[in-house]
Amino acid sequence: GRTRRPSYPPPSEGSAEARGSQLEGEDEATRPRGISEVTRPSGLARSQSSMSSALLGARHQPFSMTSGGSSSVPAVLTGNSTARKRAVPQMTVTEPTDSPAASSSSPSLSSSSSPSSSSFRHSVMLSNRSLSSFPRRASTSALLTPVDRTPITEPEKEYTAHMKDFINNISKTKVRLSLLTRIFPELSNGVIGGYSPMKISTLKPGSKSTFNRLRAPGRPKSTTIKRMSMARPLSQRVKFSDLPYYDQEDDETPELLLAEENGKKVVRAGTVDKLIIRLTYEKHPDPGYLSAFMLTYASFTTPEYLLDKLMERFRIQPPPNSDPDFVQLFNQKKKKPVQIRTVNAIKYFLDHNWKDIKNDMRLVKHLLAFVKGELRSSQEYESMSYNLEKLLSSNITGVKAKSVLCHVERAPAPLLPRSCRFLDFEPLEVARQLTILEFANYQEIRPQECQNQAWNSKRRDEVAPNIGKMIKRSNELPHAIATQILTDTDLKIRVRVKVIRLWIAVAQECRNLNNFNGVMEIIAGLQMACIYRLKKTWEQVLKTKSGETFHELKELLKATQNWKRYREELKRCNPPVIPYLGMYLTDLTFIDDGHKDTTVNEGIELVNFTKRRQESVVIREIQQYQQMAYHFVTVPDIRAYFEQMRGLGEEELFRLSLEAEPRE
Repeated sequence: GRTRRPSYPPPSEGSAEARGSQLEGEDEATRPRGISEVTRPSGLARSQSSMSSALLGARHQPFSMTSGGSSSVPAVLTGNSTARKRAVPQMTVTEPTDSPAASSSSPSLSSSSSPSSSSFRHSVMLSNRSLSSFPRRASTSALLTPVDRTPITEPEKEYTAHMKDFINNISKTKVRLSLLTRIFPELSNGVIGGYSPMKISTLKPGSKSTFNRLRAPGRPKSTTIKRMSMARPLSQRVKFSDLPYYDQEDDETPELLLAEENGKKVVRAGTVDKLIIRLTYEKHPDPGYLSAFMLTYASFTTPEYLLDKLMERFRIQPPPNSDPDFVQLFNQKKKKPVQIRTVNAIKYFLDHNWKDIKNDMRLVKHLLAFVKGELRSSQEYESMSYNLEKLLSSNITGVKAKSVLCHVERAPAPLLPRSCRFLDFEPLEVARQLTILEFANYQEIRPQECQNQAWNSKRRDEVAPNIGKMIKRSNELPHAIATQILTDTDLKIRVRVKVIRLWIAVAQECRNLNNFNGVMEIIAGLQMACIYRLKKTWEQVLKTKSGETFHELKELLKATQNWKRYREELKRCNPPVIPYLGMYLTDLTFIDDGHKDTTVNEGIELVNFTKRRQESVVIREIQQYQQMAYHFVTVPDIRAYFEQMRGLGEEELFRLSLEAEPRE
C-alpha cells in the first residue's frame, strides 16, 4: 500500500532538537531518569535503542502516523523547561497501516522485531518519576508505543472503564500524583499519568484507535492531549478534608454523634475519648462546648484521665510515610490549631476546676512536668508554658488572686442593736447577717454537686456538702422562726404581731439585697401550719403595711408557671445575688429524670452529652452569681443569736399554736 513517511525540519544548532540528539549512544546507566521504558506486557520481544533528535522535535509540530509500518513508532511528550514556555503541543493520531517503509526509516526509542501479525495496539509509557520531583508546571512524560493489537475482552473493557472513572475523581480534586501513589501502586508503575482523564487511560488492545476510543463524546477523531496544571501549592489546590490521609476523627462517626442547632453542629453523644478530642477541634473554637464539658465531665470521667488525654493530644503527628506536601499542610491546618486549643483547654481546667485536683499532688506534679518539658521545648508555645507554670504555682501556693469580687469597695457601717433581744434588732442588719451566712454556703457549691441528684443521695454530706448545708439551713430556719413566734411572746397577741411584722421587714430587706433564698426561708416559716392558723394574730398584721408586703413576697416566689414571675425578677437583678436554690434543684431533677446518662449507637455505648449540656446551662447560672460577693461587717450579737436559734418539731409547734389560739 501507499505510505507517507513522517518528515521533520532539520534541527538547527543549539535548538531543542539538537540538544535532544545528544541522547543517542547513551547506555542504560547514563540515560536521564525522567525517561523510562516501562510498558505493559505485550508478548513481543523488544530491544533497547537510542532516541533520535527528530523524535524529540515532534513536540514542535503535529506528528502523524499513516497506515503502514510494522515496527514501533513512538511519540514523546517531554516535560523540560523549554517546552513549558511554548504552547501546549498537539498530537494528531490516525489509524496506522502495515507498511514496511514506514518502519525502516522511522526513528524510535525502542525497536523490536517485526511481528508476524499486521495489527498492533497502543500502550502508554509513563515515567516512574513522581510529579513532586519535577519543577512547577511540569508533568510526567508520556510515551506512546505501538504494540500488537489483539481483540479486547470484556474484563479489559470493565477495567478500562473503572480506571476512567477513577482518574475522573482524581482530576476533580487535582490531588498530587506523588501523594496518591502511596495508596495505589498502579499510579507509579506507568498505568496512569498526570493528564486529562478523557485523553489517556489504561490502554487496552482494540479494533479502533486508542485515542479515538477514549475521546470525549462529540469530539473529532483528532484528539488533543492536555496537561494538568500543578502550579499552585497543595494547600491551594485541594481541601484538607479531601486528602486521602485526612484524619476524620472530628467528623460524625458511630463514636461521635452530632446534631444541628441554629445552623451550628453540636455534640449529641460520644465516647469519652471522642468528647475529649472534640475539645481541640481544629476548624473553629467552641467555647460553649468547652464550658459544658468542664462543668459536667466529672459525671463520666476523672480529672486524671482527662489531663492525660489532653497531654497525649498535644503530641499529635501526621500519619507515617506521608507526602512532604501533606506533612506541611497537616502541620498548618491541623497540628498547630489542635495544640493551641489543647493548651487553652488545660488552662481553662486550671482556672475553673483547680479544686478537682488540688489534693492530688502526684497529678499536679505530672502536669507541671509536661508544662516545663514538652510544652516549653517547643518554641511556639514557650510563652504559654510560662503562663501555665505561673498559674499552677499560684494555685499550689494558694496566693492566687481571688476571682470573687465585692459589690462595694468599703463595707457599710453596721447597725448595732441596743440589746440582745430580737425586737431590738434592726431589720436591715438582720438581713445583712443572714445574707452573709447564706452566701458563705452558696459560694462554695461545685458543679459536681449539681449532677445525678447528688443532694438526694445518702452520701449527701460527701458528694454534695455545700448544697446539703443550704438545704439543711432552709429546713431549720423556718422551724426556728415558728418556734420563736410561739415561745418568746408570752402567749400575747400584741407581741406575736410585732415579731411577725419584724420578720416580714427582714424578708423585704433580704429582697432589697437580692437574697431570694433568705426571703423564701422567712416566707416558709410564716406559712407553716402552726403559724398560719393564728387568725387573730394575722388579722392585726394584715391591717398594716406589713400585710401588703407579705402578700407581695408570696406572689413573687410562687412556683406557678415554673416560677415565671420570680425568673423575670431575677433577670433584672444586678449582682451580688443569692438566688433561690430550690428552683435550680427542681430544674436539675427534671433533666436527670428525663434523660438517660448513656445512649447506644451501633452497639457502642456513648455518653449522652445532650443531657450534660442542659445541666451545664443550669450550673452556669448558679455559678454566675458566685462571682460577686457581699461586703458586710459581721455583728457578733446578731450572729450569735442566729447560731443559738433552734426549732422544735412540728407536733410540738402545733401544740403550742393551740395553746396560743385554741380552736373555736
